[in-house]
Amino acid sequence: MKQDQGFVLPVTVIMLALVSVGIALMSHRSDETRALVIEAREEQKAVQLVERTRAEALYLSSALYRRLDSLGTIKLDGRFYRTEDGVMVSYQDGGSLFNLRRARRDELLHLFQAVGFTDGLQMDQLADRLLDYTDTDDLQHINGAERPDYQQARMPVPRNERLATPSELQRLLGWKDLPEGPRQALLDHVYIGPQRTVNRYTVTAPVLSAISGMDPAAAQQLVDQRIPGTPVRIESAISQTGGSYLAEGRYIIVPSSTLLVRICVPGRAWCQHLSMTSTGESPNGPWHADYGYRLPRTKDLPPAKDVEALPNQLPDKPPPPLYSPFANSLP
Repeated sequence: MKQDQGFVLPVTVIMLALVSVGIALMSHRSDETRALVIEAREEQKAVQLVERTRAEALYLSSALYRRLDSLGTIKLDGRFYRTEDGVMVSYQDGGSLFNLRRARRDELLHLFQAVGFTDGLQMDQLADRLLDYTDTDDLQHINGAERPDYQQARMPVPRNERLATPSELQRLLGWKDLPEGPRQALLDHVYIGPQRTVNRYTVTAPVLSAISGMDPAAAQQLVDQRIPGTPVRIESAISQTGGSYLAEGRYIIVPSSTLLVRICVPGRAWCQHLSMTSTGESPNGPWHADYGYRLPRTKDLPPAKDVEALPNQLPDKPPPPLYSPFANSLP
């Protein structure tokens, strides 16, 4: 009898230990499930906030006047504003960025250098692979890549069409091997749109360097000398590069019809990017939603207290008329 008691006690202890382990595992799984549910709810809330901010952006882009470097009183330079919901949103003029549609190879190379690429072969490969990706033939540029190269690397083959969004650059062969800083800077300075002109009031230094052929440092100096609310002096750019003054036609003094909106919800590791173009041809409204995509956020958002509230109120009266050779003076 005593031997039976001695046997029962260890068995009881083992069973209690197994029950404790089972309870601990169930508790751990329960915590994981609870965390997943909370994360799903936060993600759903973020998506709702993005849609609300997107609707507001569509409304503002249709209702506010575009002048010089502004949409109403919203500056189109990519700075963050804070919405009533606490969402960080930036508005950027398409005329400040480089349009990848029908981009020339020499302009691409200047742009790559201006955003920080230093390896000449790497820049040649990136330019040629982009051209191969978007042209309609299977003829390969010297440093490019066509369908067999992508198949060998087990990557989606080129669409042989124009890029649908700037994020499609990430599908180029060798994109992940590029240095992260210039790679992100390139994405920050390009868009896809209907116009090849740039706005002298908002154009960024890398874009000015790309389209004018200027040295990146000289282009940066010109942009730094631009007083807020005044245009960059392109006469210096044309004289420095020896270009024709007919090239002035590519520089305009009004915002582009394309507006780039970036929406970042605090607490989320991504930002939503949208492109919308004002047009009289859309059957649904005075704008056309071109594309949208989500990218991981690479920088911390500024503190909410340091961000200006989004000035989303309509003005009491329209702004002064646009510049005309018969009236007004160029600001």
